[in-house]
Amino acid sequence: MSKKKINIALLVIVLGLWGTVIYRYVRHFFFAPEIEVFQSTKNFSGKLTNSSKDTFELKPLERDPFLVLNYRNPNPIITHQRNSSTKVNIKKEPVSKVKRPFPKIIYYGHILSEEKKKETILLSVAGKFLKLSLNEQKENVKVISFNRDSIKVAFEKETQWIRLKK
Repeated sequence: MSKKKINIALLVIVLGLWGTVIYRYVRHFFFAPEIEVFQSTKNFSGKLTNSSKDTFELKPLERDPFLVLNYRNPNPIITHQRNSSTKVNIKKEPVSKVKRPFPKIIYYGHILSEEKKKETILLSVAGKFLKLSLNEQKENVKVISFNRDSIKVAFEKETQWIRLKK
């Protein structure tokens, strides 16, 4: 046989093998298995009668059959209950929340991204530089609304308008 015929024969065999592998993988996605439907019996009355009860009693194991160890302690520890109550009513003093002062916030402006149309607001909160978007909260500071020259900031249920730093 010539070299060309051998190559064609090998190519057909390889394509056949790969075709079989791909077919077996792909057929599960396209063909649903056929579900057999069973007919119910017509004589079924709906009542099951099984009146026999178990005649054995379950008991806890006394020894391990494999390790030959006893489970039960021959000298069980007896605990006594106290008749008197030891509860003492302790009055809890109400803990008042320490109201933190509104931090020093400096508004540097905002940046508009071109691809996302999302605005990022640049702030300095107590010396830390933050990048926030609208209604995002970091370090208990939330930007509620903003204009070009000012923003409305909420800090622990307090709100303030802060002007742009020039």
